[in-house]
Amino acid sequence: MSALNPLTTPLGRRAPLQLPARAEHLARMAVDALVDEAMLTPKPGLVDMRGSGAHTDLSWMLMCRSACALQPAFQAMAEAGASIDDMALLRRRIGAIGRQAEAAMMAATGGVNTHRGAIWALGLLVTAAGACGEGADAGIIADSAGALAGIDDPDAPAQTGHKGERACREHGVGGARGQARAGFPSVIEAALPMLRLSRARGDTESVARVNALLAVMAGLDDTCLLARGGREALDATQLGARRVLDLGGIGTPKGRKALAALEARMRLLHVSPGGAADLLASALLLDRVGKQQS
Repeated sequence: MSALNPLTTPLGRRAPLQLPARAEHLARMAVDALVDEAMLTPKPGLVDMRGSGAHTDLSWMLMCRSACALQPAFQAMAEAGASIDDMALLRRRIGAIGRQAEAAMMAATGGVNTHRGAIWALGLLVTAAGACGEGADAGIIADSAGALAGIDDPDAPAQTGHKGERACREHGVGGARGQARAGFPSVIEAALPMLRLSRARGDTESVARVNALLAVMAGLDDTCLLARGGREALDATQLGARRVLDLGGIGTPKGRKALAALEARMRLLHVSPGGAADLLASALLLDRVGKQQS
């Protein structure tokens, strides 16, 4: 058996009567992670408490409304992860739940795509967390989610027409699907380490979270950037994010100045790192799960 199979790990399952409570708790943590990401300020190019970034149809209140609408779907995914032993069947089940979640999102937002990528990423992670049970660390959950993402869903449409999907084809990058199938390396190797490093050196929680976002932006081939601004936008964003971090992050005067320069550049290009935002929310979810188990 594969060590990455979330349903064959030796972590143990919850007793049947405990499953709904744990699934509800995981779902709440996923929603909280999305709300925290939406309200985190400042975020270059993204919706935050200052405004809509590069978007014309989004606001932080709309993002929070969307996040809350996803709680039933996240709970259903966590319950499925904890109760379905067959990997192929589980993949098919959470795919169906994910499509229902997209419909709920659209109903809550009046047809605006707020969290399609987050449904994919956080949905896989809450499913894996439900399957692994209590005691699993972030790496185990991410690897288990990656194993699940590697299974094809026979009910999924062959092509969706989403901009990110087209960007993957045009620029030869893996996108959200590739990130998930690799076990979320931008979360495990970039966001979470930067979050912990920033906290350890005394940064405030909001500063630590922005620095974690920048750590993802510095290395991610973000299809949201590629779809809106091509390679120029991706290269400028990655370079600018690395510059902020090299100067000590946004907790330093030089880092804040570099962040302002990055924001000005992204405004000029009219681009938004939406993929990085989804992965930051994923990191915040795994961070919460880890704190619950420490």
